[in-house]
Amino acid sequence: MGQARRRATKAEMLQKKKRAMDLLALGHTYQEIADDIGYANRSAARGLIETELKAEVNESARGVRMLRAQELLSLQQIEAKLLPVILNSNLSEMPGKMLYPYLETIDRIVKIKERRAKMLGLDESEEVQLTGGGQIQVIIDGQVVEKKRSEVEVEVPSNDR
Repeated sequence: MGQARRRATKAEMLQKKKRAMDLLALGHTYQEIADDIGYANRSAARGLIETELKAEVNESARGVRMLRAQELLSLQQIEAKLLPVILNSNLSEMPGKMLYPYLETIDRIVKIKERRAKMLGLDESEEVQLTGGGQIQVIIDGQVVEKKRSEVEVEVPSNDR
């Protein structure tokens, strides 16, 4: 019978993962990595590397979510300071030149709202195409939805004022 394999300690596993990732980055094959870190075959080395890559992707995604939350909070704080300036002003009674700083503030608030909407995916792209046979094709973020013209309600702006 063969010898019982000893289970690697956490420190040893961390070293193996780091070494495997370093070798992968240098362009080594899975078999070369397995040989170097003491694994029986390339499948074991590949499994270790894939697990580590998934962990790195998850950690990266978690970091992105945290950064997004911090950025959204920052935008909210800036908007909270700017909005009262506009809401507490009687702009209708101001002469034109005095309105300029307020208009700039309004512009900044709109830009903050646009940035927030973009970060949250609120402004999804839409594309509408008319196809033959009474069909309307709507493409929303790459997803194609086809409807009969009779099933679609379309609001057409009028030129009446």
